[in-house]
Amino acid sequence: MKIKNDISFILSKWVIGIYFLVAIFGSFLAGDVPIFCKINGKMSFPLISSFFSKSSFNTNYSEESCIMPFIPYSPLNIDKDHPVALSPFDDSKIGISKNKHWLGTDKLGRDVASGMIHGTSTALKIGIISVFFAFIVGVSLGMMSAYYKDDGIRISAPLLIALLVVIPTALYYMIMEWVIFNPSVLYFLSACLVGTIIFGASISWINKSDYFKKHNVPIDMLLLKVIEIRKSFPGIFILLALVSLFAVPSIWNIVFIIALLGWTEFARFARAETLAVKEENYILSVKVLG
Repeated sequence: MKIKNDISFILSKWVIGIYFLVAIFGSFLAGDVPIFCKINGKMSFPLISSFFSKSSFNTNYSEESCIMPFIPYSPLNIDKDHPVALSPFDDSKIGISKNKHWLGTDKLGRDVASGMIHGTSTALKIGIISVFFAFIVGVSLGMMSAYYKDDGIRISAPLLIALLVVIPTALYYMIMEWVIFNPSVLYFLSACLVGTIIFGASISWINKSDYFKKHNVPIDMLLLKVIEIRKSFPGIFILLALVSLFAVPSIWNIVFIIALLGWTEFARFARAETLAVKEENYILSVKVLG
């Protein structure tokens, strides 16, 4: 109760709440696409329509007939009237307060406030997606490691080769297919589903076959060694090395790197909690009962 009444705790909640609101509604606060327009007696919502369509908005409209965002500048657009850096206190000489650069512009004439608002949205998107992927990978590996230990999984040599070679190769070509050819979502998901079914059926047949000798897979030891190797290298060095591998800058590159660096903490915590739960009395009772 003391924490909830603490002024710093209340202030932190408000700051985080404002941050999320700015990130979620950033396009309504800053941008060059109108929120609402009434042209020739017809009402439209160009900003909402732009979320579902990539077509550009027709700019042949009267400012009096449209409601623009509070900052009517896109973070990438250059103010042609002032293609130089302006401070927040410089007179823009436009004469209209709604067209004013409230935090000035950079050296190319781009609005700073608009860049900060849209940067907040990008940062929130990267943070949520990267942590989500790191959580899924880390928790899955940690729970599997604690549950099966070093003798819970027995597979044959052909199956091990398939897991180590076929899956990474398939993932690589799937990513390249999406990046280079940009297929439709339905076609891409259908191809992934068919490939997964065929590969799963092949693995099931190989694993059930008696023609190949099966070996224990020390998954717990392998996971711990991978975590130790990851922790032995500073994250900044791995970050710089991975950034140099991507030729084209992208948000997804950052998401991939952050997820790759952050999954180990989730894996360690999930492994420790799973090992603790396995020693509970009700779990031991279920094992005794079969």
